[in-house]
Amino acid sequence: MYNTNKTLQEQLRFAAEREILQAIDDAKQGQLSPYWQEYHLRELTAAQNTPYYPDHGDALEAQLRNAIAGHSQISDAQQAKQDFAAIGSELIFFCSTNHTSSIEISYCPQTGLFTGDVCLDWDLTQEQQLQQIEKMKAALTNWMDASCTDFDFDHAEKTAPIADTDAFTTLTDVLSHLYFQLNHPHSLLLDRN
Repeated sequence: MYNTNKTLQEQLRFAAEREILQAIDDAKQGQLSPYWQEYHLRELTAAQNTPYYPDHGDALEAQLRNAIAGHSQISDAQQAKQDFAAIGSELIFFCSTNHTSSIEISYCPQTGLFTGDVCLDWDLTQEQQLQQIEKMKAALTNWMDASCTDFDFDHAEKTAPIADTDAFTTLTDVLSHLYFQLNHPHSLLLDRN
């Protein structure tokens, strides 16, 4: 009888190995941002002692760590800028507070739309997430001050668009959306009760 579970396990183990080999190659080229460094190392750790751990996983982890340490790597902001450029968009603002929590604003010239997104690390406690949110608010405010972006915080609080999307026609609307989320963290936080 053919064991499809074993085949699936082998496929997943092989896919994980390919992914780590690509990460090693990226790191050797200085193209592995801190977010992706943490991601790959966390995935390897999570897979240990499971059927999905790549063959020679310990050696692959050592190669990845050596490649990261041996080459200067791009930042999370540089990675985000490259990713947006690859899809024809421009990254306008980016702040990563711990490599897995970030806030970003982009503009797509083809559609004329701005997008804004807040990402929080769900592995953090709610208190830590609130600290990340405060860092994001400060970074966004500093960016707006430095770029002389005119923005009425009081007006934004009263008129923030309620959106099922993160795409907006004006920078003011996307800023209102982001500030609403940051000022009402319950809209972002996972209820752990």
